[in-house]
Amino acid sequence: MYIADNGNKRILKWSIGQNQGRIANGANGSRVPLNQISQCFGIYVDAQSNLYVSDYGNHRVVIWDGRNTTNGRLVAGGNGFGTAENQLHSPYGIYVDKKGILYIVEQGNHRVSRWLPDATSGVTIAGESGLAGSWSYELNHPTVVMFDQFDNMFILDTGNKRIQKWAPESTYGITVALLTGFTDPRGMSFDTYGSLVVADRKINGTGVNLLLNQIVSFSMLCPALTTTTTPPPIVQALNETCSHAIWDGNYSTIAGISGSSSTSTLHLNSPHNIFVDNYDNVYVADGNNHRIIRFSPGKILVFENKRFYYYVEGSKSGTNIAGIRLRAGKGKSELNTPTTVFVTGDQTLFILDAGNFRVQKWKYGEPLGFPVAGRYRVGNTSQNISFSYGLHVDDEHNVYVSDHSNHRVMLWMKNDTSVGIVVAGGNGMGKRSNQLSYPWGIQVTKNGTIYIADSNNHRIQMWTRNASSGLTVAGALSDGPGPWQYQLNKPTTILLDRHENMFILDTGNNRILKWTHGWTYGVPVGSIASMKNPYGMQFSLEGNIVVADTNNHRIISFPISCCELLAKCAG
Repeated sequence: MYIADNGNKRILKWSIGQNQGRIANGANGSRVPLNQISQCFGIYVDAQSNLYVSDYGNHRVVIWDGRNTTNGRLVAGGNGFGTAENQLHSPYGIYVDKKGILYIVEQGNHRVSRWLPDATSGVTIAGESGLAGSWSYELNHPTVVMFDQFDNMFILDTGNKRIQKWAPESTYGITVALLTGFTDPRGMSFDTYGSLVVADRKINGTGVNLLLNQIVSFSMLCPALTTTTTPPPIVQALNETCSHAIWDGNYSTIAGISGSSSTSTLHLNSPHNIFVDNYDNVYVADGNNHRIIRFSPGKILVFENKRFYYYVEGSKSGTNIAGIRLRAGKGKSELNTPTTVFVTGDQTLFILDAGNFRVQKWKYGEPLGFPVAGRYRVGNTSQNISFSYGLHVDDEHNVYVSDHSNHRVMLWMKNDTSVGIVVAGGNGMGKRSNQLSYPWGIQVTKNGTIYIADSNNHRIQMWTRNASSGLTVAGALSDGPGPWQYQLNKPTTILLDRHENMFILDTGNNRILKWTHGWTYGVPVGSIASMKNPYGMQFSLEGNIVVADTNNHRIISFPISCCELLAKCAG
């Protein structure tokens, strides 16, 4: 047995059955030299009998060779207490794997850090450095870390009175045991049956209160194995319209209740944009509810050789996917006025968290996201974005942001989320071909060409890859905003179908224009006087046009008809 004899500042090696132990290290006081230790709450002995000591008061971890009890060797910390990567703060429990990788519970930093052999700094793998909290990605004065045979990490989160299980490479933990009624749990281990055994203690003014000390075991349960029969998503582009499509002006409401807003899952509150995935689920950036909410497809009706999705207004309840607190915040699990959401094929959400001036990458089903563009404050440097509305993610997960008030489009590469690159505009607000004025929605093609809804210039600009200026492909800048079919009025969304037709949400005119490739004017495909500031638009799988009717707090759909299939379109 190895015993941390805290009062004597030493570690004892004690053979079972003997009446005394011998000093394995320490016993020279509690100063900084490596032949001394301070308080110690964590030790680990590897297969070679090397002894790792978590030197709490000296904010370091020291290894003592199995054949040398005189001096230790520094393996982590030792640079004073702090939150820097080369520092520790009140290290408690430790764990060493077969590769010699050291895992340290830093009680004072509310984190678990990982130190590779011979490393001079560590990496935080659980918790928020220096910040205590109760969210699933946070810790509060943790004391123990250990692993099972599947590399799942188990943390005794003492301040939150819970045990958290972190799967490999996970960004948050799952509570596997609530320590309700516990007072000060400090120790934890597995028994031979896989049960979790926890030591609870309580110290009062006169010493240990024996009535409150306890050792508690949480039995392990293995759930029955299940087999999923969920089919894979349909691999189909989101803009597969037929070449001679028409859209029915009799729209249907597919989410929200017209003119009514609340935080319920039947309602929306100023939805800014939508995204339709390969299952035809509709994701809504529900701006003033500070959430992303998903609506599943409704009943399918077949009519005149075509299909469209039909919903009864208010009958569909959505599911909150992100920002479930329903109030503005800047934590990893919070949003502040999200304006756009983009969903990749592997169900990763990219959320333009406009009020926090960042883009959050959020795995579907996880309780938090991480910034991949922008920071927590507004700015016009290459590290910052303004309150913005346009977002596109390419196949490599590179992020394009239409930086509204900075009059530019920024590209944030997947492998460098610290700074962005200006790919359009960035020459101040203006009307010249190398300028933009409050750009809104964007669409990026496979070859890197960017189509921009240049809102306050009332035009659509096309910027080819590496271009220094754009080309106007819709709108008449010289004539300003207007209702004529060659004009636009504050466009907010631009989409392209596979035939290179542009579909423009002409918000100031409350209409949708189809702009055939090469034409100098657009043709209305949806014009609803009752729409109020519609900001977002997408195609469904069937080719229906789905619109975020923002100030009416609803999502509406215009069903498609394909002339190739319908006799009434002949000729």
